[in-house]
Amino acid sequence: MTSARAYRPAREVGETLDEIRKCLGKHFDPELGKIFLSIPVEKLQEHVVKTSPAQAKLKSI
Repeated sequence: MTSARAYRPAREVGETLDEIRKCLGKHFDPELGKIFLSIPVEKLQEHVVKTSPAQAKLKSI
């Protein structure tokens, strides 16, 4: 969810975590989701791919 796709822009980590919370037990396994949500946001931010200039340019087209 934090990576841009052709059909939608990337989401911020906080927005992604809200979506996971909202969908626990529906789209996401409740136990694994709770474990994932326990990871500090700062740690998750380290693994988010930053948008490259080329990707940013494509978004503006």
